[in-house]
Amino acid sequence: MAALANIRHVERERLRGLLLPGHLVQVSGPPMVGKLTVVNQVLRDMGSASRLQDSLSRTPHAGPFIQHRFSCQSAAGGLSVLANMAAKLERPLHGWEDLNSATAAVLGDLRAAVLLADQGRGAPCHHIFVFEKCEALVTRDADFWFLGFLSALMRALASHLVTVVFTSYKRFQWSGGDGGGFPGNRDRLVTGPVQDGDGHVCWTLEIGQLMDIDILSLLQHFAPAVNPSPYLYIFQRFLGFPEAVRKVAQTFLLGTTVGAALSSASLETVVKTDYAFLHSVFSSRLGEVMDWVGWENLLLLRHFGNSLDSSATMGTV
Repeated sequence: MAALANIRHVERERLRGLLLPGHLVQVSGPPMVGKLTVVNQVLRDMGSASRLQDSLSRTPHAGPFIQHRFSCQSAAGGLSVLANMAAKLERPLHGWEDLNSATAAVLGDLRAAVLLADQGRGAPCHHIFVFEKCEALVTRDADFWFLGFLSALMRALASHLVTVVFTSYKRFQWSGGDGGGFPGNRDRLVTGPVQDGDGHVCWTLEIGQLMDIDILSLLQHFAPAVNPSPYLYIFQRFLGFPEAVRKVAQTFLLGTTVGAALSSASLETVVKTDYAFLHSVFSSRLGEVMDWVGWENLLLLRHFGNSLDSSATMGTV
């Protein structure tokens, strides 16, 4: 989605400032808000800036950082994560006796890969490790292992320039605390720093509902003939994430003129009552949304909805 490059400026600026060597960065927030998209945009912007810098300085390499990306989506635990990493590194998956030996083997392979990359560049390079969609690891045992593994990775690569960033719609708790901030930090998007047991600096960036300026930017992009301002409150209240804004604009506003466009009240009614449309917005990510909300909260919402229906029925009798 090309328009996404023009939103989340504040969040992207914060993340770029956190991607320093020696930092562990968690990017957290509800499903569908675009956490991984923000990470990808920042890395792409950094790559573009580095290529420009290189072209001006005529340096022989393509940029000052290398990405190492691993998916943790639906990972069943530590061994599952390590197996995925070994496969990505094109290393054998057999011969592991237990989780400790598997961890040691993968860290050894990573160390060799980083050393080889630095030697190929002829100079130390900034290595950014990206672990995508790590929410399946937020369990009683796996989250403790995963954060410990990230610290072990930083420790194994201590002589190199390394940053680790990971995304999750379930928030991991750093061993040094929740990262509730430090004196002087008044940033509502960023919490930290805290330090893990090895002294690594850990931060959390929270990606939430779209800011007003981002909602307006998306509406202007996908429905350019319509004044977006009257519709802003709808997304502030109900659907403040990129995919929903795009679908609403393309389904109900695109192709209309200012005079022919739905009123804001009419559009609000549509997006609240058109269940087929709402299904199209959430269907591909429904499992994630339900997992994030939690079954207890879903039951509570259902009970609350039934109570409202009962009250409305009694009021009409």
